[in-house]
Amino acid sequence: MKSIFFFLTFRALYPIRDMKSYFIFRAIEPLLHYLFFLLIGMSILGKEYIKYIVLGNIFFLVAQTIIMNLIVMFRYERLHGTLILNVAAPTSIFRIVMTRIVIAVLDSFFVLIISFLYAYFLFGINVSNNLFLIFAFTIMIMFSVSGFALILASFGLILSNVNLVLNLALGVLLVFSGANFPIHLLPDFLEKIAMCLPMTNGLIGLRNIYMGDSFFNNSSYMISELSVGTAYLVISMFILGIMEKLSRKQSTLFRE
Repeated sequence: MKSIFFFLTFRALYPIRDMKSYFIFRAIEPLLHYLFFLLIGMSILGKEYIKYIVLGNIFFLVAQTIIMNLIVMFRYERLHGTLILNVAAPTSIFRIVMTRIVIAVLDSFFVLIISFLYAYFLFGINVSNNLFLIFAFTIMIMFSVSGFALILASFGLILSNVNLVLNLALGVLLVFSGANFPIHLLPDFLEKIAMCLPMTNGLIGLRNIYMGDSFFNNSSYMISELSVGTAYLVISMFILGIMEKLSRKQSTLFRE
């Protein structure tokens, strides 16, 4: 029964793709993404920043995968006519949404594996020496991004077109997460805002671990990432409830 549920969830998120096109898409997109930002970074900063930029964009692409999966979730539910059924079901909308995170996380893990293969064979980035700690930071980053994505996804209950929310969220993360440059280059007040966003703290600690620093010196970044993710998850529970009530009141469950 669970395998059937996961397959149906996959088909709901990727209604126009078969498995072959999915794998091709997931293999090509990361490479083009890394080459794009890498060439820009090298032209400005030089070749010594290759590993910094590649590592940052690996986890930005992981975050992008989770956010895109969750933020378009209600859009496809509305398109297929199942959104009203989910909202009317006795199971809470938050619990239904939480089950969809499984597909988003599995998808992002596949992106992560493909990305690390590119990083190793093309850019000489080897994470095997600190694999356990890097995996731990990866889990924290996925957790905080998922909480952030749930807040964004809740707007899909009242908005028929969530592209603006999606592009705005990805733009904010790309600039303020430190994926392509250290956040200490930002003005002080923007740096403080950046530390409250998902991925920022985890990415700092992960880069330090990769460079050989100890976990003890970077445990605060993991705790901060966990705290940020927990805060977003709690906030998402309340916002989902509010958006659900608004969607019933404004009859947005039927709009395409």
